[in-house]
Amino acid sequence: MKYVLEKRFLFFLVAIFIAYIVCSQVYINQLSNKIEKERERVINIARTLELWKDITINLKGHFDLEKLHLVNSDLNVTKIERDTAELGINEGEKLYAVYYSRPVNENMYRRYFSELVLGNYFYLVTDSDGKIQELFWDKP
Repeated sequence: MKYVLEKRFLFFLVAIFIAYIVCSQVYINQLSNKIEKERERVINIARTLELWKDITINLKGHFDLEKLHLVNSDLNVTKIERDTAELGINEGEKLYAVYYSRPVNENMYRRYFSELVLGNYFYLVTDSDGKIQELFWDKP
């Protein structure tokens, strides 16, 4: 009788240990996925900051798509056509969605790692001459 109880207790301990190992692995996998997602977000904000720097320094604040494609060949720009009241921009201004078509080497942007990354695209508002008025990110 004592041997059967010890065997059941040992089986119970092994089952608890296996369940603990499985749950730990699932939790570690979830944390790894979250870390990877945050790393991608940081890279996206760093690329955007570098683009903003190029626009302000090299293009004097004007949104010139041809010149931007010379520096950033993976840059995609979509002009958003909607009623200006719906967009929240003034008459004559234009709204663009800007995003990248391919990933980049993370090491190039190590210095930008922070917790302020919001998404992998951002918006530009320009006046009728193409001068950038505002740059902002949408919340994820």
